[in-house]
Amino acid sequence: MRAEREIGLQPTRRFTKEQVRELVEGLGEMATVLTSADPKLKAQFYDELGISVTYDPRRRTASH
Repeated sequence: MRAEREIGLQPTRRFTKEQVRELVEGLGEMATVLTSADPKLKAQFYDELGISVTYDPRRRTASH
């Protein structure tokens, strides 16, 4: 993945919370775009990144 190459991460390496936070913050406005993205595309994107998220609609929270 291009972003992984640019920041020197290996694709098989697991991301730490700090690394994910840095990546998301580095996206800037792109994070806002992801918020309103089609859920199926978002799920595919997260899957490609190896991110598993569970949403609790009663609490309106997400956890990994």
